[in-house]
Amino acid sequence: VKRAVVLLPAGHTFLLSPIALVEESELEIRIDGTVRAPVMERWPRPPQEDASLSAERQRMRYAFLELRYCRSLVISGSGAIEGRGQPWWRRRKRRPEIRAPALLVIRESSDCVVRYLSLVESPFYHVVVLDSERIKLDRLRVATPSGSVNTDGIDVLASSDVTISKCHVSTGDDNVAIKEGSRRVQVLGGLFHKGHGLSIGSLGERHTEQS
Repeated sequence: VKRAVVLLPAGHTFLLSPIALVEESELEIRIDGTVRAPVMERWPRPPQEDASLSAERQRMRYAFLELRYCRSLVISGSGAIEGRGQPWWRRRKRRPEIRAPALLVIRESSDCVVRYLSLVESPFYHVVVLDSERIKLDRLRVATPSGSVNTDGIDVLASSDVTISKCHVSTGDDNVAIKEGSRRVQVLGGLFHKGHGLSIGSLGERHTEQS
């Protein structure tokens, strides 16, 4: 099956509202320009709290770009996804209970690849892999100042066969975090600049014990 390609060309800036790609397959999104998230005041409200979810899963329900139930989808290119995170960080330093969106969430998907892109100044986590399998993150660049709030570079939760290769991550929190329920996660090469390094496990919050 030949993969369809959506091209966002170099030399252009695309101002987008939050997007969810649901049940897409055999698709490549090539970002050579700049994709920019809305300013904070124009974001939709976060989803209502769901008491059945862990604290971490609750946080991961709010995103700028979400892949949900996708298969064999590629996001690539020489461009950038910009989160415009600074107003969010200022607000959350005063009120940490406020929900902020992640930049890219891959949820309940398989055989997807994200490569070459820059991810800049996310309001919250930059890349999240959640309940997914056979995911490749290759040669990504995450660039966010050290004073930013909860801006993990790459988080993996309850996922398997995830490869993170040759990524350069500079952020205000964990560079890479491998969280509960994850198996066969490889971190190969790459460089951590500013940040808290590589974290494994997420224990104690809301009385959780799984690692």
